[in-house]
Parts: sequence; C-alpha cells; structure tokens
Amino acid sequence: MLFALEYSLIVSYEEGVLESIFGQEYLDYKRATPRWIPRRPAQPEMGAHDWREAWVSEISTFMQYGALVIVFAVKQRLR
Repeated sequence: MLFALEYSLIVSYEEGVLESIFGQEYLDYKRATPRWIPRRPAQPEMGAHDWREAWVSEISTFMQYGALVIVFAVKQRLR
C-alpha cells in the first residue's frame, strides 16, 4: 500500500512538471502511453535512451524501500 501511495504521488507530481515543460506534446504522449503497465510501442521509438540516468533518478526511491525493509526486519527480530 505504501508503495502504491508513494508512487501515485510521485507520478502525479512528475506529470505536472512534464506538462508545464512540454505542454501539448506531453499531453499527446501521455494519452498514447500507458501509465502503469508497459506495452510494446506500435512503432519503434526513435532517439537515444539514457538508462544510466533513469537508474540514477530512482536510486533514492530504492534506498527508501531498502531502509523500510531493514526497519521491518529489525522490528520483527526485536519481537
């Protein structure tokens, strides 16, 4: 539940930022792209994709979940 709530808030914020930067171009993209469950595009995407940048942008989120797992494990151990 925590994951779903946090990511819903993050996605809403990021969509607002992208809409303010790219305007109608982003709205068209958003309408054609599924939000949660990816699917293969009808036409291959053109342009470069920076997977390293994508990974780096998510590291803090992964670290938060890692910290939560550790907290829950410690709590379970102390029971």
